Amino acid sequence: PERVGLDLCNGEITVELAEAQDKEVAEEIQFLSRGLALQPTALVGYQRQAFVGGEYEPGLRVTFDRDMWAADAARGLDHDGTRHGLATRRTVIMEVKANDAVPLWLANLLARHNCTLQRYSKYCAATQKLLDLQLLGAHRLLQEKDDNQWMN
Repeated sequence: PERVGLDLCNGEITVELAEAQDKEVAEEIQFLSRGLALQPTALVGYQRQAFVGGEYEPGLRVTFDRDMWAADAARGLDHDGTRHGLATRRTVIMEVKANDAVPLWLANLLARHNCTLQRYSKYCAATQKLLDLQLLGAHRLLQEKDDNQWMN
């Protein structure tokens, strides 16, 4: 699956996709990656523990992510180089998703433990971390633009 994803982003499809929905997604990926000249920026990794609702909450999903890290995508997916932590090793992100509404028992449990809604993007955090460490090519481009601004 990883190779197929990379091929799609590079404008290639190496396998025949049987499902109509998969074909639609593949075409959208190719359109966006070509039309917007998208390039991978950051690799994000983490350990996830996931729980899904049962018979009474089929659309419920609760995940816990920990040991989050970022790496420069320019080095490729196979690169075993330096990984940069996105948070302390004790940090855990809990994500609650529900198709309709969060069940009342879960909302009450979260409220009892003072859990509040906070938005967090692991990808944005990874990109910012790499920019801060001056490890992204984009940082160098932004710096060059700032350095040459006097010319405009």
